[in-house]
Amino acid sequence: DLRMSAKAKLQAAEPSPRFSPLDRSRERRMHVTRGLQAHRRRAREDSLEGKRALVIGSSGGIGRALVDALRSSGKYGRIYAASRNRIPAHDDVITPITVDILDESTLSEASRAVAQDGDLDLLIVATGLLHGEGSISPEKSFRHIDAVAMNRVFAVNSIGPALVAKHFLPVLAAKRRVAAIFLSGRVG
Repeated sequence: DLRMSAKAKLQAAEPSPRFSPLDRSRERRMHVTRGLQAHRRRAREDSLEGKRALVIGSSGGIGRALVDALRSSGKYGRIYAASRNRIPAHDDVITPITVDILDESTLSEASRAVAQDGDLDLLIVATGLLHGEGSISPEKSFRHIDAVAMNRVFAVNSIGPALVAKHFLPVLAAKRRVAAIFLSGRVG
């Protein structure tokens, strides 16, 4: 018969007689111990010791605010503030770095310098260009499209962050929770 009787179902659901109550108690203790070990490991990772962040675009309004917010949070022992225009270091937590996101040699050099200190826990790219020098401004119609301006905007908003990813994602810690955040602007 394909259907099981209620008694057969109960017997199938009962624990195997080869495990004693002592074995179950030991198993529960091991489960609790593993949970405590994981909690302690996460607490160590959240401590200041070794927790490091990198903000690229730190001389802009959003990037500077992010550096200040990370500093105020007290969760990071080292914050690398990277931009084309070096910002002054006002304490021993913030380390200024000069990079140009369109120049791979500066990105490579900066990633090697950051990697020498250890792994990163947080990478934030807060670069972007909507309007700027010359004819760079948001196009309001097809008549306003300028190929040179579009190339510059595309380079800063797309190619630059991709190059940052190429050089800095390998510097993120591999064995703990990390984050890489790429901010972009939206028009319209």
